[in-house]
Amino acid sequence: MLQNIDVEIQEIEQELKHIGSCTTKGLTEEQIAHLDERFFLAIKKLNWLKGRRDVRVFVWKPVSISNSQESAHRNRNQKARRCRKPSKSI
Repeated sequence: MLQNIDVEIQEIEQELKHIGSCTTKGLTEEQIAHLDERFFLAIKKLNWLKGRRDVRVFVWKPVSISNSQESAHRNRNQKARRCRKPSKSI
């Protein structure tokens, strides 16, 4: 997971360098606004990714067979058998 975030950070930094080096000469106001919007959104995403890099990620652990529903049902039956009074043999 951490490697994916690092790769995304590198991609966003590269995009920021590209957008920052683009000239606005010959562009319409709408195109300039679009370029500015891309630049500021990239900065926002970069800050978010850098913040997420420091957050601990919960590691999913598979549930063992002993914790499954079948096992829980089987365990209840075993407990019930132990609680019953033994029947008297003749």
